[in-house]
Amino acid sequence: MKKVDQAQYKEISSKMDTIIRLLALNVVKDMKKQKEKILYLTSFGFGPTEIANLIGTTANTVNVSLSKSRKKAAASQGNNTNSETQKSGE
Repeated sequence: MKKVDQAQYKEISSKMDTIIRLLALNVVKDMKKQKEKILYLTSFGFGPTEIANLIGTTANTVNVSLSKSRKKAAASQGNNTNSETQKSGE
């Protein structure tokens, strides 16, 4: 088996990154809401700067959207916990 040198590794890695980005764009292209795109791409490990570059926005916009989503999820969990506590206390 032939050994891959550093230059070949970088070239392969760069091509793989391009393929992953194209696949990600293909998946989110039909999504209507930017928030949905951001959450989906985040779930696949893309960072805010990468997401911003992919969907044509700023990293700040991505971070704000993610922050709001986390707060909403935390509030939702808090409401579930409170309703369970009320049920068990009755």
